Amino acid sequence: MQKSATLAYWLWFLARGAPFFLLLVFAPVLSILPELSRAMSSTGWPTTPGRVFAASVEQSRQDATRYSTNLGYSYEVAGTAYSGNTVFFGDADTSRAGVAAQVARYPVGGTVPVHYNPQNPLEAVLEPGFSWQRFPTLIWGLPLGVSLSLLLALLMVAFLAPTSRIGRRWNPLHRLPAESRRVRTEPVAPLIATWTARHAAGERPPEPALLLAYAYDYEGRAAESEHFAREALGVLDGPAGRPQARRVQLGGPFARQVAYQQRGMAHILLVNARLAQGAYSEAADLAQAALPTAPWPAQLWPLIAWAAFLSGDAARARAALQELRRIAPRERPQNLGVGYELVVAYLRNQLLGEDTRPALAQYQGQLAAWRERAGRRPAGPYRLRVEEVARDIERILATPA
Repeated sequence: MQKSATLAYWLWFLARGAPFFLLLVFAPVLSILPELSRAMSSTGWPTTPGRVFAASVEQSRQDATRYSTNLGYSYEVAGTAYSGNTVFFGDADTSRAGVAAQVARYPVGGTVPVHYNPQNPLEAVLEPGFSWQRFPTLIWGLPLGVSLSLLLALLMVAFLAPTSRIGRRWNPLHRLPAESRRVRTEPVAPLIATWTARHAAGERPPEPALLLAYAYDYEGRAAESEHFAREALGVLDGPAGRPQARRVQLGGPFARQVAYQQRGMAHILLVNARLAQGAYSEAADLAQAALPTAPWPAQLWPLIAWAAFLSGDAARARAALQELRRIAPRERPQNLGVGYELVVAYLRNQLLGEDTRPALAQYQGQLAAWRERAGRRPAGPYRLRVEEVARDIERILATPA
């Protein structure tokens, strides 16, 4: 658990600090840009005669194997005398042989052409222009910077994308939704056994409780789903009913977002469980009470409308549908779960008098899955109501326009 949270923290740190890391990667290249700019522009500088007054080889005091050129020259621009010591722009050869060869080209007393900056005559150079050999940082810095930038970009995409393996495994915001979806593709009994063992071991609460609530909801076992959904809310809200988010257990730097996400999942699972047990008014009240702290209010309004409709409170159901309509399309949920898009279209037809046959036809593929899921629940009022509504939807679709 600690290892997972630590890795999640560092991945989050990389994702949030990407600009800073890119700046560090390209810092060596950025540091030579002024020198590179002078080298490129110096080819167009005017020249004036100059005279070398000093030329010698100097040994570094810090490193006896490094040498430098001690070279000075004087020149005159517009009647003003100047002196300079720049032979070329870029990194110099620090070997004794290289420095000696450079000094030999400029004997003391010799006349040399001096290229000076017309905007600032104090800036001058003997050998103008750019050379790759004089800017080795570009040779290794650019490829290294580009490679590390691409690697960082791929890591960020993998970590932030909910469909990537890294995102599903290590990003706490994607891990729980990805794991809960396994109930749709894998046998549920082994998953329940695995999550029960994790729950008993106290691993990363309240994730195992939420996963168990989700699995039991999928299996139609509403009482067990309600039990674990309430347990998860108890962990998230704390003994005094106040939201809490322990750093390691709820995802390190994502603690607040993860707790927010998990609380939303727990509320939806609890509402579904109460619906399945026929407590329609209570389910509507629970969903309404969860709205102020819900991460996805647009997912609760359909539940409120459906629960109110089942309880016979048509006015409350209409109000919920109107609230859902006020939510911007981009903020509306793309997937409410099996059957809920179909239910919203049906309720708009029944309660608002809208012709929603195109929408019902669009979501008709959900009808069989909705019926199949309801069929897994014990025989009771909710199961009968779902079948009743399903038959009514088929009647509406069969009605000529």
